Amino acid sequence: MDKLQGRNGSLGGEILKRFNWILNYETKNFYFKKNKLFDEAFNYNMSGIEVQHNGSQWVKETTYNNLQGKKINVNETVFEDFNRQYSFIYKLKPIFEIYAVRKDSPAEKVGLKIGDIILSINRKSSQHLSIQKIAEIFQSQEGKTIKIEVERQGQNLKFEFQLEKIL
Repeated sequence: MDKLQGRNGSLGGEILKRFNWILNYETKNFYFKKNKLFDEAFNYNMSGIEVQHNGSQWVKETTYNNLQGKKINVNETVFEDFNRQYSFIYKLKPIFEIYAVRKDSPAEKVGLKIGDIILSINRKSSQHLSIQKIAEIFQSQEGKTIKIEVERQGQNLKFEFQLEKIL
């Protein structure tokens, strides 16, 4: 854990995407060459929150469409009522958890904590987000307001902060 002290965020993806990498297993060498993304603007997480996928949960959604004959994914189950007016679809949705909060970051200043489960960001349910979309939101624009709802020890809590550049 000592290796993480003073850590200010993740740079890996922003650096790696700018190069094409060639690994030569025989000679144990690797080479890299700039690609078309090399001069792209550099983005990083301005929230101070590091998020991880922490499993999945079944979520009940109501649909009023006739699902008969529709293709259903392996992680969906359909239940219909006797009147056939509506159906319930149970979908497997991701759970996102805060696993790190940078010291003196906007997230820390408003009280977000490690272990908080993200329920929504800017009023969009986390069930409809991906880890990549969350990263995009936190990298989007300095000064952008982030409204985030989390679950902590069985309680739903709401926080609001603005993204801040540290570089």
